[in-house]
Amino acid sequence: MNMSWAYGPAVNKQHAIEVIRAAIEYGVTFFDTAEAYGPFLNEEIVG
Repeated sequence: MNMSWAYGPAVNKQHAIEVIRAAIEYGVTFFDTAEAYGPFLNEEIVG
């Protein structure tokens, strides 16, 4: 949720992508997003 909205300022898009890639390396396979967090900003980052 904090990639684009909510708990403090949003991170820049490149940093958000780096965080997601690191999560994948650690085995994370589920990313939950919602239109309410942007709308569509988190979906774009995850995509």
